[in-house]
Amino acid sequence: MSISALGAHGMAGTPAPPAPVLDVVVPVHNEEIDLEPCVRRLHEHLRHDFPYAFRITVADNASTDATPRIAARLAAELPEVSSVRLAAKGRGRALNTAGGAHTATVPRR
Repeated sequence: MSISALGAHGMAGTPAPPAPVLDVVVPVHNEEIDLEPCVRRLHEHLRHDFPYAFRITVADNASTDATPRIAARLAAELPEVSSVRLAAKGRGRALNTAGGAHTATVPRR
C-alpha cells in the first residue's frame, strides 16, 4: 500500500493546514475514464460550498489500468486530495484502510 499526499503542505515555512472536518473516501477500481472529472468536481464543490477543511482520499482497489497514476497525479495537484493503493480488490477493504487513518470530525464513506 502506498499513500500519496503531495503539495505545499509540510514544506519549511509553510503553515500546517487545518485538520479536516470532513473526510470523503472514494473507493475505485479501473476508473481511468471517470476518476479525474469526478474527483475534480467533488473537490471544486467542497472548496466553494463547504465552509470547513476537508480531505478526499481516493482508495484504489488493485486497478489494472491507469487509475493509480491518475489518483497520484490528482493528489500531487490538489492539496486536499490523497491516494491509497491496495494490492487486493475489495470495496470494504478500501473503505476500512483509508478510513482508518482519518482524523476528521465527520468521516464520510
